[in-house]
Amino acid sequence: MEQILFAYKAEDTQILAEKFDISGEFLEEIYEMFDFVEDKSVLHLFPIEEMDKKEGRSTTGGEN
Repeated sequence: MEQILFAYKAEDTQILAEKFDISGEFLEEIYEMFDFVEDKSVLHLFPIEEMDKKEGRSTTGGEN
């Protein structure tokens, strides 16, 4: 996912198409979905562990 995000932020449509098979209408939908973000460099992914903490789960499958 991180590589897709880097290619998206760099607007590297060649990498998105060749490496991830993201092009055409699907790519247009992605750009439309994030159209409200003026500065794409601020986009980032949270580590799975952080997401699980916010939902009250641990990465080992148990409850916190």
